[in-house]
Amino acid sequence: MAKRIFSGGISILIALMISAPHTCGAVLLSSSFFSPSTSFACDNITGSLVENIAYIKEKNSQKLIYKSLSEYNVKEIFCDDFNNDGKNEVAFSLWKKGNYGSSKPFWVKGNDDSYRMHFFLYKIGENSIKPLWHSSNLKSENIKIWPIKNVKNNRTAFLTFEKNYSCNSNLDCGYNFKIWMWKSWGFELVDELLK
Repeated sequence: MAKRIFSGGISILIALMISAPHTCGAVLLSSSFFSPSTSFACDNITGSLVENIAYIKEKNSQKLIYKSLSEYNVKEIFCDDFNNDGKNEVAFSLWKKGNYGSSKPFWVKGNDDSYRMHFFLYKIGENSIKPLWHSSNLKSENIKIWPIKNVKNNRTAFLTFEKNYSCNSNLDCGYNFKIWMWKSWGFELVDELLK
């Protein structure tokens, strides 16, 4: 079970879930707590989300350096040091069709064409962002993501509030809070808060 080793806007929620996990399902949170992250300013860039399209611009000139593909339904955008290399990256939480697209691993024969959530990470360059890592289909729908810091080593992780894709009601949706952290090449589950 996660201890109070992470800090961020959700530390009170984590403390409540740890101290009283049996009541967590009854906790009512304001709708602003779940508002998506739709803008950021970091390093030499700014990011904004308009009608599910991500726009990344140079901070000073406001010159557009990246626009997400129209087939990506971007839900949230972030800027933080997600892979803990000392440099910030841009991240998108998005919906898209297909598991891999045209760049699938050589050992994969087909492509799952379902419409699922993905997490994309981009490296910030001089007047550009470039793909660093793109997930395949996520196992659950991310309702909300919060970047968080480990207070012991200042490493970045992220907390997700997830539910089953198949859920069409608020009953038995498999809701869960999970903490994910970068491990060598990709994100790995660190902890599940509602088991």
